[in-house]
Amino acid sequence: LSFGEVYQRIEFELTAHAKTVEKIFTIHPGGDPKMIRLCMYGADEIRVNKVGELIVTLSNQMVKFSRPVAYQNIKGKKLDVEVAYNVLGSSYGFEVGIYDERQPLIIDPCLVYASYLGGDNEDVAYDIAVDKSSGDIFIAGSTYSSPFYFGDEVPAVQPVPGYDYNVSADAFVIKLIKTGNHYSTGFLT
Repeated sequence: LSFGEVYQRIEFELTAHAKTVEKIFTIHPGGDPKMIRLCMYGADEIRVNKVGELIVTLSNQMVKFSRPVAYQNIKGKKLDVEVAYNVLGSSYGFEVGIYDERQPLIIDPCLVYASYLGGDNEDVAYDIAVDKSSGDIFIAGSTYSSPFYFGDEVPAVQPVPGYDYNVSADAFVIKLIKTGNHYSTGFLT
C-alpha cells in the first residue's frame, strides 16, 4: 500500500506478509531522512534496546520493531547504509550514515511482532515469559471481555463470560509459538 510522497522527496509504503508489517521509506535525491518523524500517541515509553530494536510500551504491552535497515541499489548492487533509530519524546526517526545523495535511499524498519489480545472490557496481562530454547511467548492474565480475541482466533474460547465487575474475571494463558521469524497463536485456557 503506497501513501506516495509524505515528506518532500520521501515516499512511504506499507507491505505485509505473514504476520510481519514493514514500513518502507524511499528518500529520493533532494530528500532529507531527518524529516521523517513518527509519533506514537499514548505510548508510555519509546526506547531503543541494546541491539538497536525500537521498543514501544503501552499499558504494560510491548511492540518491538527490528533494527532498521537502509540500503541503496546502485548499478545493480545493493549497498548497505548505516542507520539507527532516533527517539525524541513520543516520536522516532532515523539517523543515517553516509550515502550517495544522488541515488534513492531505502529505509526499512520491520515490525518484529504484533498481535491483538483482548475484547470489549477490562483485560490485564499479569505476566509475559519467553521460552529461551524455543522462542515461544507465554502471556497470563485475566479478562472481563466477552468475546475475548487473540491472534488469529476470532473469538477465542471463553466458557463463562465475566460481564460485570461483580463477577470474577476469567483467567487466560496464551502461547504464541515461534515459527521461523513469525509467531502463531497456541492455546487459551
